Amino acid sequence: MRLLTYSAILLIASASLLFAQDDPVQQVHAAQEAIGRAMRAKDTAALEKIWSPEMKVNSPGNKVMDRATVLALLREGHIQYSAYSNTVEATSTFKDLVIVMGHEDLTEAVGPDAGKPKTRRYTDVWQRAVTGSWMLIARQATYIAVP
Repeated sequence: MRLLTYSAILLIASASLLFAQDDPVQQVHAAQEAIGRAMRAKDTAALEKIWSPEMKVNSPGNKVMDRATVLALLREGHIQYSAYSNTVEATSTFKDLVIVMGHEDLTEAVGPDAGKPKTRRYTDVWQRAVTGSWMLIARQATYIAVP
């Protein structure tokens, strides 16, 4: 009887894991977390695997940038945060696209606003690559609360 109970638990756990791996929203959230880790580590090689070569960013500084520009700013130390948190407010899935909307509370570690907490709203657009992984193809971010 115990073997049957353990087998049932294992089957349910395996099924839950399998469905989670197929859930595009959970996969994108995992990719978002990977971006956070890579940004903190300044791991541009990891970001190049997650950010599409064609990625465009409408930055909170009111400039449209491509992936190469954002990577260069990160390498040069112009993008650093002493505090960061992300709140996802909505997601939508359309076949091979996932749109994520939310807000980020952050404190820049460098620049004229270093040490000042800020809040920005964002929209991220993710596309499933041929390999099956999710890549960020577009991002828009706007500061909404700046002390």
